[in-house]
Amino acid sequence: MKVSFNGFEEKYLTFTTSDPIEVGQIVALSDNGSVSGVGEEEEFMGVAVAADDDYVTVLMKGVAEIEYSGTISAPGYYCLVADEDGIATPSDDGKIPRLVLEVDSTNSKIKVLF
Repeated sequence: MKVSFNGFEEKYLTFTTSDPIEVGQIVALSDNGSVSGVGEEEEFMGVAVAADDDYVTVLMKGVAEIEYSGTISAPGYYCLVADEDGIATPSDDGKIPRLVLEVDSTNSKIKVLF
């Protein structure tokens, strides 16, 4: 047996977009029924799991592996916002604590529970 976080209460929503969004990118609500990439210090709502030119399916609840910057030394609760490159980073000014389940500091990836 091995540790697995896959499938835990996964919930998805599909939105329109006018931004080029890539799978694995963190996103924020930009307008009614629409998402975009996140700006610096902006809170994000989920992670793109499918995307084309017009639509993005976003993981709103569940576990996702995302890229991070800054210092996350161990699993635990962190308030995460976007850095200047749209990558998750811990912030003292963040409002939503998220549970980081695993930290891969070699590849700058974290598994986060939404």
